[in-house]
Amino acid sequence: YELLNEPAADSAAQWNDLLANAIAAIRKQEPKRVIVIGSNQGESYSTFTQLKLPEGDTHIILSFHFYNP
Repeated sequence: YELLNEPAADSAAQWNDLLANAIAAIRKQEPKRVIVIGSNQGESYSTFTQLKLPEGDTHIILSFHFYNP
């Protein structure tokens, strides 16, 4: 699953809260399902440092978008 394409939450904290809830719900039903996650503000690679992801979850793929040449 990809949780959301180009998320634009008002803050990193809001996006991280949504991620935590969504990941927990998915893991409850499908512990090994691959989840694709982008960072806040349009999946910019520069906001990866703000992501708070569960440690040890080897079924998460980070996605980013880059529109500059």
